[in-house]
Amino acid sequence: MANVDKCTRCAEAGLCGDAKNQALKIAKIDDKLRNRIFRGKDAKQIEKMLSDFAKKIKKVVSRRFGFDCKELFASSNNNKDGADLYTIRPTGEKIIIEVKFGSYTDKAAGMKSFSKIFGTKIFSDALSTKQRREWQNKIKNEYPDFSKQWQRVVGKLNEVASDFNELMLKNNQILSKDLQNYMEDYLLNNSGSYDSRTDSYIRFEVNKNGANIDDVALLQKGRGAWHVEDIVPLKSTDEDARVNVFIFNDETNLRIKFTLNNKNNLTLKNSTIEVRSKYMVNSPSFNVWIREKK
Repeated sequence: MANVDKCTRCAEAGLCGDAKNQALKIAKIDDKLRNRIFRGKDAKQIEKMLSDFAKKIKKVVSRRFGFDCKELFASSNNNKDGADLYTIRPTGEKIIIEVKFGSYTDKAAGMKSFSKIFGTKIFSDALSTKQRREWQNKIKNEYPDFSKQWQRVVGKLNEVASDFNELMLKNNQILSKDLQNYMEDYLLNNSGSYDSRTDSYIRFEVNKNGANIDDVALLQKGRGAWHVEDIVPLKSTDEDARVNVFIFNDETNLRIKFTLNNKNNLTLKNSTIEVRSKYMVNSPSFNVWIREKK
């Protein structure tokens, strides 16, 4: 999947009163690196989309929170503050506004957060800084052959997956109430970190053809139980395979997918060797998708 982060950031800025300039920037981005809704469109068309989206967001926020929303602000780029956008009530309280432009990852969960959600540091320990440094040294000695590193990654992750499955089985493959509460507060109806969660939150999604933007109902929390599925082992012959952890809640009809991710390639220290992210020598995390269960 193409990295559309630059386009997304321009679109968010365009919702905050800078639609013309940001539309020009998006129009200059290669089509395949744009969010799908902006592909094949010129600057004028994109400007109109952003202006119309901003008007709709302000209108819905005004109705939902009971004041005249006149201005939107873009958040910092790291999302730790908990917003794509935000606005401010007359009382000074910040309202968090999350906007999704088509296909997206709902959230990125760090290893510490993943450990808190499932009550185990199995993955954090397996992919520790010490372990990743050992792998980096072995890669240097084996370069340009990366096949042995892939076998090490598969072996380690399948071992961890097996231990994880056994632990979840001991817990009847259900998150405890404490773990459920933490997970829901961190992932549901929250755009940023656990500490930045707030009740003043609203989420919007643009439809597939980009014709309209709508507010989305908040996800249900505190109901039912979250069931943890067994992790399927990786196949050493499939170098595109990733570790996936699925949980689902039958009562709220929600399903969450956690995919182990190494976001960036890494150039090894004191060398020119670039190691692709799939070899797991850079900082790991989990990408998270939240969907209605089908």
